[in-house]
Amino acid sequence: MQYTTTISGLKKQGRILMIQLEFKKGVLFSFTPGQFIMVDYTDKNGTFKRSYSIASDPEHKHYLELCVSLKEDGRGSNVLKKAKKGQKLKINGPFGVFKLQENAKNDIILIAGGTGISPLRSMLKHLLNTNFPNHITMFYSFKTEKDFLYRKELEKLDKEHPCFELIPISTQPSKKWKGETEYVQNIFTRYVTSSKNKEIYACGPIVMVDAVFKSLKEKGFGEKQLHREIWSN
Repeated sequence: MQYTTTISGLKKQGRILMIQLEFKKGVLFSFTPGQFIMVDYTDKNGTFKRSYSIASDPEHKHYLELCVSLKEDGRGSNVLKKAKKGQKLKINGPFGVFKLQENAKNDIILIAGGTGISPLRSMLKHLLNTNFPNHITMFYSFKTEKDFLYRKELEKLDKEHPCFELIPISTQPSKKWKGETEYVQNIFTRYVTSSKNKEIYACGPIVMVDAVFKSLKEKGFGEKQLHREIWSN
């Protein structure tokens, strides 16, 4: 389904642009955490589309949030670099089979790489909003501390919710960094000791997700427990 939205928020963090899109008054947008939308763009060469995972939670139906990596030579990025508040954007959706599947028996493990945090943030916020009864663990891997997206929010949620454990990983840390620095697959068993009653959702660069899932299968996780989204902008 197509919607006309208005850009109501823009925040830049390095090469990452965080966008909030408001729907027309009275229009409600429903989706399942993990899904994505398509945005319609127009430039000098014509019209085209780009897909973006939804970063906001489904409880707020009058707006949605996106987290977009801006590329120097990206066609969509070149349009977004000029975006301003109040500008209209046409979107279509929601789409995608990468969806949160809630099971009261299972703990949830979220594994994000870079801007792959987007759909997993949506999942996390929904689970906390709806008082998910089990444990939630989030491994979030990024290069440097400046690439730690939604840092204040995630650290706040970690402190406020005993059921949630945040494990941030900087692969190119500064001397001040006190968190983990190794790849997820190398530290996973420090935090997760059993594959029983676990659902894992991963989103990030294909190399990262492939390596993590290969390791998890070797640790006894089955295909049905592993859910993935390959992230690219």
